[in-house]
Formats: sequence, C-alpha cells, structure tokens
Amino acid sequence: MHLTKSNVEHGFRSYRRFFVACLRWCPLAALVFVVSYVFTPRSYPASTVLLWLFGFCVTFLFVVAGGYSAFTGLSLFYSRYHRTLAGAICGLLAGLLFGAFSAVLGIGVLFALR
Repeated sequence: MHLTKSNVEHGFRSYRRFFVACLRWCPLAALVFVVSYVFTPRSYPASTVLLWLFGFCVTFLFVVAGGYSAFTGLSLFYSRYHRTLAGAICGLLAGLLFGAFSAVLGIGVLFALR
C-alpha cells in the first residue's frame, strides 16, 4: 500500500479515536488492578496476576502512545513536505523517535515487574 497524505490523515483520525479510548480506560483499569493488588495477600497467586495485569495496562498504554507519536510524525511529514524537506524530515524523525522511546519504555515496565 502506498502511503499518501489522505491515507495517513484517515489513519491518524481513526487512531486518535482509539488513543482517546485507551487514555480513558487503561488508567482506570490499572487503578483497579493496583487497588486490588494492595488488598490481596501476597501468598495468593492472584496477587501476582494482578501485578502483571497492572503492568500490561501500563505497557499497552505506552505502546499505544508510541503508535500515536509515530502517526503524528507521519502527519507532520506530509503537512510540511511541500514547504521544507528538512522540516518534514525533522517532524518525521521526532515522531518516530519519541514513538520508539515510548514503546521501549512501556516494554521496560514489564521487565521491571518480572
């Protein structure tokens, strides 16, 4: 599939709706898992499961934010491409680098909980 400005903008709008839904429900789910973890005795296997579910929620949120940043970088690239190529490449690289950093940071949460 060839990436065009209209395809990128349509994907960005669709992903934005998904990102807003994730921003609404992932922190709420993570809060429920943390509160449940606090009140569960450590000797039960459920405490480990709740801790992993919390980590998964946080990781999922960071990975989704990384994807949103990558889409933002692509959108910046196509909006600046006809004005200055250097600005377009800087926008693309900034979005992709922050997206990769955010995704790696989210995956690091799971390794920290291990």
